Amino acid sequence: MGLHMRYLTRERLRQLQDHIGIHEAERDRQRRLASADAAWKVANHSYVDYIRAIRNVLPSALQELTETDLHDAIIMSVGCLDRSVEMALDTTHCASSSNKSALRLRFGGTSFSAGLADVSGRVLLYDEVFLGARFYEYSALLDRGELVIRFEELEITRDKNVSVRPTPS
Repeated sequence: MGLHMRYLTRERLRQLQDHIGIHEAERDRQRRLASADAAWKVANHSYVDYIRAIRNVLPSALQELTETDLHDAIIMSVGCLDRSVEMALDTTHCASSSNKSALRLRFGGTSFSAGLADVSGRVLLYDEVFLGARFYEYSALLDRGELVIRFEELEITRDKNVSVRPTPS
């Protein structure tokens, strides 16, 4: 008669170890997520501190832009002419925006831009403004890609009467 375990069997131990492995993987994933979340919060707080530090030297349009939550805005169009870039945004999808309208940003005195091709219909996730020595810079993280515009002046126009195209479903 061979010896064998009736209760604490090898099969049950393997199942338990597999289950523990799943929990270890989940705990590791949770640790990585917590670390990424903490790094995101530090970066966000650093940016907010940066904007507070430069706010008083920014022109009023740039101050307004830094106070406008464009998360989930849809880029309706971008046009470049001479040294200016004009961007039209549909802000009706911005969750925290109280001003649901079309927003037009005209960046004048543009000296550099990148990532502007084929951005119509893309969703703006996060944006940043930076103060350079002789220019301002607007950068945006989109649902697909990024864009950057270096400019000297900004004009913002809001229009609740502008029809915005519907979001593709």
